[in-house]
Amino acid sequence: MSARLDNTRINRDVSRLVDEIINHLTSIDGSDVEISLEVNATVKEGIPQNTVRTVSENCRTLKVTDFGFDE
Repeated sequence: MSARLDNTRINRDVSRLVDEIINHLTSIDGSDVEISLEVNATVKEGIPQNTVRTVSENCRTLKVTDFGFDE
């Protein structure tokens, strides 16, 4: 499944998906449920260097496996 989430209500949307879908699938004996999060951001004026540095540092700290910035 794939769902587009409202970035202003991300906590609500994720909570609803967990409660109404994911919990049902993970409760099945022997189930193997993989959950991933993909984030794409477009900024017309470009992303400031301090934000790139902060986000990159946080990605490393949180063990995000695939991240980067395009110019």
